[in-house]
Amino acid sequence: MKDHIFEELLRAERARSLPECPSNIEANVLRRIRLAKSESDAGSVLDWIFGLLPQKSLILSALAVTVMLSVTSTVVLEASSARASKSQSLAVSALDFGVFNEAPFFDLEN
Repeated sequence: MKDHIFEELLRAERARSLPECPSNIEANVLRRIRLAKSESDAGSVLDWIFGLLPQKSLILSALAVTVMLSVTSTVVLEASSARASKSQSLAVSALDFGVFNEAPFFDLEN
């Protein structure tokens, strides 16, 4: 008896007409594809990197260490460069290389 009810339900569904397609279905589909594509393109490089590694704290700590090492090396190099130029100027004045400087004949700046 239950098979009879099931068969009647199947016959009723087959007899039902299909709903009409919307007239602008192609435009809707293309719009959804375009929106989905623009959303996928909106991801930045950092989002891509964060997606590769599950632990974001690892990436952030590596970035912080890199920045800290870069700043430290820059400060050390600048300090050594300043010391070198200071020692060079002291050597020039100690050896009296100022003798070779050209003295202006006419002082036009004053």
